[in-house]
Amino acid sequence: MRKDYALTRSRETSAQETTGACWHCYYQPTAVELQTLKQDYALPDGYVEAALDDHEDARSEALGAEATAPGFVLIREPYRTESKNGHPEYETMPIAMLLVADGLITISQEAPRLMDRYLAALDQVEAADSLALHIVDQILDCYTADTDWIDDQARAMEQRVTQAAKNTLIYEVMALDKSLVYFNAALTHTQKLIEELQASPRYFTAAADARLRYLLGVKVSQLLTMVASTEEVIDQYNTAISSVVANNLNLIMKMLTSVSIILAIPPLVSGIFGQNTWIPWLGKPVAGFWLTLLIAAGLSGLAAWWLHRKDYF
Repeated sequence: MRKDYALTRSRETSAQETTGACWHCYYQPTAVELQTLKQDYALPDGYVEAALDDHEDARSEALGAEATAPGFVLIREPYRTESKNGHPEYETMPIAMLLVADGLITISQEAPRLMDRYLAALDQVEAADSLALHIVDQILDCYTADTDWIDDQARAMEQRVTQAAKNTLIYEVMALDKSLVYFNAALTHTQKLIEELQASPRYFTAAADARLRYLLGVKVSQLLTMVASTEEVIDQYNTAISSVVANNLNLIMKMLTSVSIILAIPPLVSGIFGQNTWIPWLGKPVAGFWLTLLIAAGLSGLAAWWLHRKDYF
């Protein structure tokens, strides 16, 4: 699917209507659209394919002054999904940005998660390369919000850890930890990408872009610190949850064992007095029943007192 937006007007238009620089947004593109795109702009091999490759890392091409091909910037955008165990987690998908003569082209497998923010940025820029910088900035803000959400989820687990006796919390932590692994990998390559953007003499030369390029470097550095610290906290939670679950299961087994010992005493007593031998109250069955019950209850109470004293329950 292709949509065209005019810069500084933030409205959808057609490629024929648009004059000057504009944003051509491709998502869920068809093979015909991609082939036409490659032919119209004489794109080098790999530009279009990179946007559809889940294994592509953040990188750039043709940003130097001597380059003749369109500038190429690829960044990975986070999005929320669900693990196989049904818990929310995050993954990242590639978004390719091509700096062509008549504007900016973006290509992604799915509709951009931050489409509304990108449209809002259209009113803040006057050139296509500036819009590319703003898209990178919005994606970094998205990483910040998602990392904060993961940290909030981890803190909420603290109230549930003490009662944990199942593996549910472990599965949740696994999903959050996997999200942070994806974030760390994507941001590590994004940091190198931003250094390339900052050093480019061909693009991002407007006065307003200089400040934004500097801020992007600061943001990605802060994000890497956030992700690393959150990942360390999650790892500690994972260890703590595993220990608590194992300890709670041991406590449950200890209590069940104690209850089994106590409940085994009455059948033992009644079984002894139920043998076909002499018993002291043979002629008084009612009294014998209550005396047997009293002895069983007393022995059970004594066993319960002793087990409680030994801290078995």
